[in-house]
Amino acid sequence: MTQTDTEGASPRWVENERAFSLLKFLAAGLPSFLLAVPANYWLAGRLGLAKPFAYAIVLAGQVTLNFFLNRAFVFKRRGSILRGFVQFAVGILGFRAADWLVYVLLVDDCGFYYLAIQLGNVLVFSVPKFVFAERVFRARRERGLTSRGSSTVGSG
Repeated sequence: MTQTDTEGASPRWVENERAFSLLKFLAAGLPSFLLAVPANYWLAGRLGLAKPFAYAIVLAGQVTLNFFLNRAFVFKRRGSILRGFVQFAVGILGFRAADWLVYVLLVDDCGFYYLAIQLGNVLVFSVPKFVFAERVFRARRERGLTSRGSSTVGSG
């Protein structure tokens, strides 16, 4: 990674810029996580929705919020929100589907406490989601740079 990246340099105390991006990614996920636990508790525990259905609602909300937080604060990208959201959401929803399946298996089939499994899934799926998000946002930027570079070649 170069200093000309739109993300800027990491603080002096962080030697690895990718590690700093991971920290920012985890921090960007914190608001949706803090909302997800009580939302899941409220939907499943208070409203009595089936736990798998309640968790699916929570996951969809998290994907949406996380896209905007990652776009603005972690990867600092501009451009088509709709295209970026679709690419991000489709891939992250794949991880979330795996997350949801693990949740259903461990909660419904094995009888584990649903909020504990929700917390455990955060640990299991965070790094793979970061790697995916990093590729999506970087690929979008590289496509933008390539198309801008090629359009200026013919104009000279």
